[in-house]
Amino acid sequence: MADRRIERTREMVFTALTGLLSEKSIMKITVTELCDIANINKSIFYLHFRSIDDCHEQWKELVFSIIKERANGLTYYNLYKKKDVLVRILTDFFANNYDLLVKAKESDFGGEIQFLFIDSLSKCISDNSGFDSEINAKEIFILNYIISGAVYACFNRIPVFDKEKATALLSNLFDFLNFLKREHEGKYDGNN
Repeated sequence: MADRRIERTREMVFTALTGLLSEKSIMKITVTELCDIANINKSIFYLHFRSIDDCHEQWKELVFSIIKERANGLTYYNLYKKKDVLVRILTDFFANNYDLLVKAKESDFGGEIQFLFIDSLSKCISDNSGFDSEINAKEIFILNYIISGAVYACFNRIPVFDKEKATALLSNLFDFLNFLKREHEGKYDGNN
């Protein structure tokens, strides 16, 4: 029972924090304001977090863990074979966060959430691939480029975001990138 209450409290705080971040910078958010929106008292907040910054870091860790769970098994080497998994991760992220992303699009938080998502997904795929940042710098750069381009394509469609259209757009984008990759490697024969 205690674990469920802890999870519920954290969920309320993170939901409140997300809403506030879409309106203002983390530097301008107070514990009192966050607690009022989360409907908890400050002593409860301090049982779970040392400060607003600690809460913000734990929120980012939660986002990373969710992305890591969804990207399980996705590697740089199977990215094109498992493009449906990557497309689903991307479109689910935008579909599930549509209202927040529309609200945050013009704020610092819009950039922060994009960066956090791109960085987390890229790190998960790099980790799944066993990459070393020095040895695999080229692959990590390509991976970041692919994910950033996909996020940019989706994010700029936010005012008219449609999951089905975004899925088709991203699938076509990954097919085109696969074509370029195979062409570059001299392996494209027009049939795959």
